[in-house]
Amino acid sequence: MSHKPYKGFEPKWVDTPAPADSYRSIFRWGDPEFFKYPKESLYKMMKEVFKLADDDFREYTDDIGFDKVDLSDHPVKLAQEHIDALREIVGDEGISISDYDRLSVAYGFTAYDILRLRHKVIDSVPDVVLYPDTTEQVEKIVEAKNRDNEGRNMFKTRAVKFFMDGVLESITAFLLEPYEKADGRPEGWRGDQIWDPDNMNKCVAAIDKAGMGIHVHCAGDAAVKQSLDAIEYAQKVNGREDRRHCITHIFLVDPNDIHRFKDMGVVAMLNSYWAQIDETYFVNGTYTGMDRIAHTYPINSFFKAGCVVANASDYPITAVPNPFVGMEIGVTRIAPDNYHPWVLNYDDPRIHGDFWPEERACIEDMIDSFTIAQAYANFVDDVSGSIEVGKEADMIVVDQNILTCKSEDIGLAQVERTLFRGETLYKK
Repeated sequence: MSHKPYKGFEPKWVDTPAPADSYRSIFRWGDPEFFKYPKESLYKMMKEVFKLADDDFREYTDDIGFDKVDLSDHPVKLAQEHIDALREIVGDEGISISDYDRLSVAYGFTAYDILRLRHKVIDSVPDVVLYPDTTEQVEKIVEAKNRDNEGRNMFKTRAVKFFMDGVLESITAFLLEPYEKADGRPEGWRGDQIWDPDNMNKCVAAIDKAGMGIHVHCAGDAAVKQSLDAIEYAQKVNGREDRRHCITHIFLVDPNDIHRFKDMGVVAMLNSYWAQIDETYFVNGTYTGMDRIAHTYPINSFFKAGCVVANASDYPITAVPNPFVGMEIGVTRIAPDNYHPWVLNYDDPRIHGDFWPEERACIEDMIDSFTIAQAYANFVDDVSGSIEVGKEADMIVVDQNILTCKSEDIGLAQVERTLFRGETLYKK
């Protein structure tokens, strides 16, 4: 435990390791045996900002997550015949339907997850968790997916989700250079490298050969580079096919890697909602150094390089996935006045400062990233994503022209009408 005693009142902090099968073991990041608490100055600041007193910290009134994970409200719905078929592929050791395993692979990677799991707010979890350990098993899983896709029109599985690293907030994003501050971590800590390069290369090549793409969570620049390397390996082994591999989030990227997205046809799936100065910006800056944090969430560089740039909210991390807000932030790189959940004081002038202004995109590119590029990433650009003769008439009617309005008003746009396949599903 690393901790300097307070001069005044000090809360009774939790110093007991979380049980292995508990909620807390999922949302409590880092070494379970290591404990570090807020400095007394930070504790005082929290009381001042949130208008709290010492009495509010004398005992715990909320659930701290020591109880065993229970997903009785989220039962497994996958038919037993499909579970048995998957078990036949990976064996008894390669499949799990336990509550803990199902929750741990779906939650726990972000600060927002901590808040939800503390209150046991769970939106959805997978029915089955698979742990394939050979390329043959991966190929058989993809074959099973292809059989399941047959005859489906509204829903198809096109990609396999990978996690390459964690996030900056938990000092687990995999970086090319060490963190400047990483308490409780080894010297030279660069984050979590979840995949061994050779193993990842083989798995990505097997998935690519089987006809599917990969969708990779990458926060750090080292994670992005390793994922691009794996895709490059797969294309060298199998030849380049239309897989539309995707790397998502991309907090940081080596500028020399941006052209590789275009060269290999990899979709850059950004989250423009986060390209703003807010509280996480300053917290993460203490870990990486402010110069490095000032060059996070590149957007325009991908457009200028000719990459396919799609956009996503990563809901529920972005709790209100309003595309117009995402477009506005992509254009301004400033937290909008109508949606800024990670800003405690919107009047703070730092929030409205320049945040890598060279990475501001134009509204036309931002619209494309939420429409035709997203359709392309999901293999439906031939029928949706743009308004063209012969497509399925998926469109919305908006109450203002976001091409000509003030950039800071883009996020205020309201949907008047929604059409899906030419049929009105919503009308204001």
